[in-house]
Amino acid sequence: MKAKVLEELINSGLSTREIAEKLDKSQTNVRYWLSKYGLKTQKNKYNKGEAKPKICRICGSETKRRNVCNSCGVSIRRTRCKIAAVKYLSSECKICGWKGKVEEYSAYEFHHRDPNEKDFTVSGIMNKSWDVVKEELNKCDLVCSRCHNILHSSRFRDDFVKEALNYKGHKMDGLV
Repeated sequence: MKAKVLEELINSGLSTREIAEKLDKSQTNVRYWLSKYGLKTQKNKYNKGEAKPKICRICGSETKRRNVCNSCGVSIRRTRCKIAAVKYLSSECKICGWKGKVEEYSAYEFHHRDPNEKDFTVSGIMNKSWDVVKEELNKCDLVCSRCHNILHSSRFRDDFVKEALNYKGHKMDGLV
């Protein structure tokens, strides 16, 4: 393709598609030669110049494809899955009976009744299919963070706490 022919077609206001049709070439071929010669078609309704970067409507960072960046998209997916999981397990702490609002979903945790049956941590697999998540949820109790902390700190720990209270090592002024 000759540069002069391309220049004349560009000056007449044709797009790359129209140039390709007129020369009986592919649009890719036309773009190749335009690039090779450093030519650009005139701006029209299809070619509006450089695309403006999109801004994530949640965190304000720049994103290329959507109104939400990848990081925020993952957070949204995980949040929606956790809320669904909390609702699936009745939205109530199995131990103290606390029932939080939907906005307080993060105060709930999933406690495996039998650690030996645990295939994976529920919060870490929120990108799996809902059926896979439900199978694991069926092995769990929904508990609030406070009760979950107590469950894990009191397991096999009574002797340790007694030992710590009776320890005669370095004194901690005013504490123990």
